[in-house]
Amino acid sequence: MTDFNRNPQDRQPGKGGLLNAIVAAARRIFGRSKSGKGSPDAARQGYDLFASLENTAVVPDAARQAYDLAGESARDLPETVVAPEVAELLIRVRAKVDRGDYDGAIADCDRAIALNLDFADAYGYRGLAKSHKGDYDGANADYARAIALSPDLHQLFGFDQELVLSVEGDAKMDRGDYDGAIADYDRAIALNPNKANLYGQRGTAKYRKGDYDGAIADYDRSIAVSPDNPDPYFARGVVKYRKGDYGGAIADYNLTIAINPDDAEAYYNRGRAKLDQGTYDGAIADFDRAIAINPALDQSYNNRGLAKSHKGDYDGAIADYDRAIAVNPNITEAYRNRGTAKVEQGDYDGAIADYDRAIAINPDFVEAYVDRNIAEALQSGPDSEAALIHAFRGHSKGERGDYDGAIADYDRAIVLNPDDAVSYNGRGFVKMNRGDYDGAIADYDQSIALNPNYAEAYRNRGSAKVEQGDYDSAIADYDRAISLNPDFADAYFNRDTLKALLADSDAARHDYDLAGEPEQDLPQSQEVARLFIRLFNSGTAKVARGDYDGAIADYDRAIAINPNIAVAYHNRGVAKVHQGDHGSAIADYDHAIVINPHFAQSYYDRGVLKLSQGDYDGAIADYDRAIALNPNFAEAYHNRGVAKVEQGDYDGAIADYDRAIALNPNFAEAYFNRAISKYRNGDDAGSIADYNRAIALNPNIAAG
Repeated sequence: MTDFNRNPQDRQPGKGGLLNAIVAAARRIFGRSKSGKGSPDAARQGYDLFASLENTAVVPDAARQAYDLAGESARDLPETVVAPEVAELLIRVRAKVDRGDYDGAIADCDRAIALNLDFADAYGYRGLAKSHKGDYDGANADYARAIALSPDLHQLFGFDQELVLSVEGDAKMDRGDYDGAIADYDRAIALNPNKANLYGQRGTAKYRKGDYDGAIADYDRSIAVSPDNPDPYFARGVVKYRKGDYGGAIADYNLTIAINPDDAEAYYNRGRAKLDQGTYDGAIADFDRAIAINPALDQSYNNRGLAKSHKGDYDGAIADYDRAIAVNPNITEAYRNRGTAKVEQGDYDGAIADYDRAIAINPDFVEAYVDRNIAEALQSGPDSEAALIHAFRGHSKGERGDYDGAIADYDRAIVLNPDDAVSYNGRGFVKMNRGDYDGAIADYDQSIALNPNYAEAYRNRGSAKVEQGDYDSAIADYDRAISLNPDFADAYFNRDTLKALLADSDAARHDYDLAGEPEQDLPQSQEVARLFIRLFNSGTAKVARGDYDGAIADYDRAIAINPNIAVAYHNRGVAKVHQGDHGSAIADYDHAIVINPHFAQSYYDRGVLKLSQGDYDGAIADYDRAIALNPNFAEAYHNRGVAKVEQGDYDGAIADYDRAIALNPNFAEAYFNRAISKYRNGDDAGSIADYNRAIALNPNIAAG
């Protein structure tokens, strides 16, 4: 992500600069002289002489004259008084800062401090020079020392205290201390509530912390204070994109571009949002503009290639990937994407060479390994293996919403292996998502003909028949799915909702119980009940596609129709987790559990969030409940072990990892974490054995 301030802030002192500070320092010196030799007239002459030095770089004689006019001498100055040598050094500091010689300025400040360890002004200007160099930690320390010595220093220097707090906040944010940074920005904003940049920086800290809504609120405030600044619009667009709100992101990038029509990054980011929306022509136009402004943006070529690939223009895509690689020979994504385009053209050798190059640059690039295996299987594997690869690709494309590409892959899989019931079922599911219910039912028929015990195909065919209004036949399909798999909760859920359509309330309540839902008031209107089913299924599909805002909107409407379906709250919580809205997600899991205290998955998912928030006791309590409801829940044992490690309970963690592995002997992460716990317990041999097993199961686990 691009930060709110895309260029470091130029932290210049206020009007008057160092010379005004020296004049003010002279006033303080003369005012607190212990010798009593100074006179008001002499002091005024000294001020005037200091004021005449504004354009003079090094004036030791003049500096001494100023003190002499005040009736002082360098030998007789009290310890609290600045000697002429120090004043001379500070005059040189200003000249060096003006020239950009920050190292020289710092060296002079060091000498001034060596002459007078309590000279606040020298600390202040050394901090200023360090901030120009980007050494915010050092600047922060010097500013703190300066203000401790002289609380009114910010007035003498011509900068406000909020600037110091802003610098401190920047330094903390750079170190990853987002809470500390936010606290500093809060204090700075309290001092100056009309400075747009402070809201922007606090928004950036909140974004990095994962508080997307808080970040957006701060960017809103920054815009309200300074509506002509493009940066907060840009930053707000970045956050909205991360939340999956592509439309909102595009609107903000539009505003950024309206203010600054030459912002290549804004065109690029708007293109990314359009690409994820599936608006490929619009995305290509934005990438074109970004490239015209800045031909060195490698990712603009790479993403324009992706858009062209989605349109089936593989030659154009490959040409763009070539350009991206020419700009940046180490852009692994472009090699991988070019390989994928070559696979679509049947150039398996070329594709494998590209995947090899991507892996050579990044040996931990898991997706490139997978894609290379697919290309090799398509190149030389038997038809059955190639068919499996095409079916896998079809499933992946379907989940991304690329229905045309998914059907093409399923078509190829069926040509290679006409007896594959899974491919017919998968293609039927894609057709159903496109609204082609006749085509979907035909594929489900064929899938069931090939495998009469395929419970999922019966369930899916039942759902397609519901959309056609063939309720009796749909119930028969759900019955068959349940008879083949008595634990098929989705089939129970679909059947009970359909029975509600037919006003078969008693039978529906029975199915809710079997599906893990308590008795509730069922929808009375057939049209309303049908709408509930569609909204619920639509929300689930949108989560799979990454459209979290759309999914939440669908679940909101479904819950408004029937507020007593636990799984609707749970699924809405899942969508909110993807948006980073953990607090609201926990509230949804809470609600799901209130409706259905036997909903193990809600306890587990709530535990995951509590674990991420550092609430280890709360997480363990939720995992305990999930395990009590489902003693074979391997992931719950594993995560409970992770929470126990955070509490230092390595023996308890190992016991949980043992149980997770007993339930799932191929649970690589459980072996890996057990290895860590054994190592901390001093069991080196056991740790090595577990580590080796984890690597054997997942060669890339250590990289994660």
